[in-house]
Amino acid sequence: MVSVLKLPNFPLTEILYDKKTYNKKFNINQEMLFCKKCVHLSLKHIVNQDFIYKKNYIFKSKGTKRNIENYLLNFKKFIQKNENKKMNNKYLIDVGGNDSTFLSLFNNKQKINIDPNGKRKKNIKVYIDFFENINFEIFKKYNKVYLSSHTIEHLPDIKKLKQKMSESMKKRDSLYIQTPSAELFIDN
Repeated sequence: MVSVLKLPNFPLTEILYDKKTYNKKFNINQEMLFCKKCVHLSLKHIVNQDFIYKKNYIFKSKGTKRNIENYLLNFKKFIQKNENKKMNNKYLIDVGGNDSTFLSLFNNKQKINIDPNGKRKKNIKVYIDFFENINFEIFKKYNKVYLSSHTIEHLPDIKKLKQKMSESMKKRDSLYIQTPSAELFIDN
C-alpha cells in the first residue's frame, strides 16, 4: 500500500462537534493508503476501538435521513433481491448494527444486533459488546443471514470476524457486507 493522502491531526469523522465542544483528543493521524492490487483505500493508523465505541461514540444510524436513504435502503434492496423469499424464515444477524435502525427495516421475526453501542428495539435481540467477545457458535443452529454495514473498515482484525462467521455458517446461510465507496467519499 502506498500513502496517497496525509491528514495529520485531523478530527475523527464519527465524532461531530461545534466550536464550544471542540476537543483536540479527537484529532488523530488519518493518513490514507491505497492498494494498487485490490484498489481499496485504508487508514494507516487504526484508532483503538474502546476509545471510539465505548467512551466517545455518539453517532446513530437513524441520525440523518440521508444515512437511511443513501445506504441502508439501498443495502436492504440489494439483500432482498439476492435472497428472494427465502430470507423471511432466516435470522438476520447484524454485526455492528449500531442503534438497530437497519434491522428495523426488515420484517423478519428473528433479528440480532451485535454492537458495543447497540440499542434494543422491538423484536430485536441485542448483544451489547464487540463481536470478538461473542461466541458465534450459538448462531450455528439458525438459518441465518449475516449483515454488516459500514463496520468492517473500523475493525482492527477483520480476519477474526471472517473466521467467526464462516465457522458458524451452514451451506444455505448468507453474508452481506457493505463498505464505504472511495469514489463517493472523494465526491463528497
